[in-house]
Amino acid sequence: MYGLLLSNFSKYIIDKYGENTWEEIVQAANLKHFFFDTHQVYPGNVMSQLAKSTSKVVWVKETELMEEVGTHFIQFIGQFGYGELLASLGRQFNEFLKTLNNLHDYFKVSYPKIQSPSFYCDNEDGYGLHLHYRSKR
Repeated sequence: MYGLLLSNFSKYIIDKYGENTWEEIVQAANLKHFFFDTHQVYPGNVMSQLAKSTSKVVWVKETELMEEVGTHFIQFIGQFGYGELLASLGRQFNEFLKTLNNLHDYFKVSYPKIQSPSFYCDNEDGYGLHLHYRSKR
């Protein structure tokens, strides 16, 4: 997993709970890193260790935490110049989902070891769509 995702996680925690809480979470997760390099690859289990530790330290459900961290990611990557790229993926949510694989292909230039998931949609109608998600992780 690239440090970009882990940096987002740490930024979210620091913004919401403060640096002292972030340090407590990292120690509870038995990690050596307080800061993550966005282009470095880290073991795939680091995110889950951080999520479990955060859940215990700040008393939040992991599912709620990860949803909030995911929402924060959109704002976070905007500071790296990806905001316009995201906006170009579609005006409607279904258009965005249909072009999400293109975004991951674009990231392969900056993050050559990325193991991105794949998405495709079917059964779209006025009430929704069926999203298929596949990941090697």
